[in-house]
Amino acid sequence: MDSEHIQPQERVYLNYTQAELDNQYDQRVLVPDISGYIQRWTDGTLAAKRDLPCIEDISYADHKDQTLDLYGDTTKAAPLLVYLHGGAWKALTKAESGYGAPAFVKKGIAFAALNFSTIPNATIDEMVGQVRQAIAFLYSESERFNFDRDQIHLVGHSSGAHMASMIAVTDWSQEFDLPADVIKSLIAVSGGYDLEPQRLSARNDYLKLDPEAAFRNTPNHHVAHFQGSAIIAWGEGEHDEYARQGQALQTAFEQNGNSSVAMPTKDRNHFDMASEFADPDSPLFAAAISQIFP
Repeated sequence: MDSEHIQPQERVYLNYTQAELDNQYDQRVLVPDISGYIQRWTDGTLAAKRDLPCIEDISYADHKDQTLDLYGDTTKAAPLLVYLHGGAWKALTKAESGYGAPAFVKKGIAFAALNFSTIPNATIDEMVGQVRQAIAFLYSESERFNFDRDQIHLVGHSSGAHMASMIAVTDWSQEFDLPADVIKSLIAVSGGYDLEPQRLSARNDYLKLDPEAAFRNTPNHHVAHFQGSAIIAWGEGEHDEYARQGQALQTAFEQNGNSSVAMPTKDRNHFDMASEFADPDSPLFAAAISQIFP
């Protein structure tokens, strides 16, 4: 859509004008300075590497960005939780992604923090493809790292929640000749899953999505391939679109027959939610553990 020809009060998506839609996908309107959050995630990752067994910089494919850090006791087979960071598909790395490891490792769960290319060095299609390669690698190398390949779980925050959802709905049998149920569960936190409104927003200045790419990378359209369970969480201090999108994805999973739970969280903004899933005292963490150990 050519924004130059849109009248100021014209509705461009649902009941949103262009300015309103742009605002819905700009979390920094609500939290102007996120530097403190990023610092806490960075510090938490450094502490996790100091305090936990950690194998760093494991290459899961040929590209230099395709590496991961694996936290936890690799002397016994444990479930594996794979974390995908946020950053609006264009920022952050695994250097800010290990802060969640301590809470899960304490519960006997190995934790992998993934690195992958980001925009402008990769398209969303390419990013999703890279992370799918990471899961295939982890499945095939489970004996090497001594975790249970039949208990691979995903968690993602923000754009990482969108990515995790896309990984969950992968047709593993067709694309990788792996069991259809490679992913046992998904924890998707504060994601924007339907890329069509984002394509119509100011974000598309850098996402550069066309309608086909937006459809292809919207997990709601592909839920038939997912055989696991899902928790879809968001903060009640976020924009309305994040609640609407979370509810829509949860409903899509539910209609597919998946065990699926929606978890709106009071008094939490978009960036708070990045820590909520790994807070041992939070309901979301308790739900995550119950999903991994049903």
